[in-house]
Amino acid sequence: MVLELSTKEEPNEVPREDVFIIDGNHYTIPVKIPAVEQVRYLNDVRRMGTVGAVSALLHRVVSDNGMEKLAKVPNLPDEALPALIKRVNDKIDATVGEALGN
Repeated sequence: MVLELSTKEEPNEVPREDVFIIDGNHYTIPVKIPAVEQVRYLNDVRRMGTVGAVSALLHRVVSDNGMEKLAKVPNLPDEALPALIKRVNDKIDATVGEALGN
């Protein structure tokens, strides 16, 4: 199978779901991480290692603003960041597993 692709297309809107709420503002992540973000993540892992790639992915899928707001929560629970990382990572793993037939 050959994929014919274009870099000139506008990205599709993707459904999103709440991941955290700060001061009444909802911050969301895609219900399914778009393929282009997964490819960027894989490229980032090669360039920056896993920690750098996860950080870059979180900033792209949550938003820089959302991650900055999260960093300003004075009493952020210890489990908040691991839970956020796990939630995003599970979405990537699900797509890879689906592609591999798992």
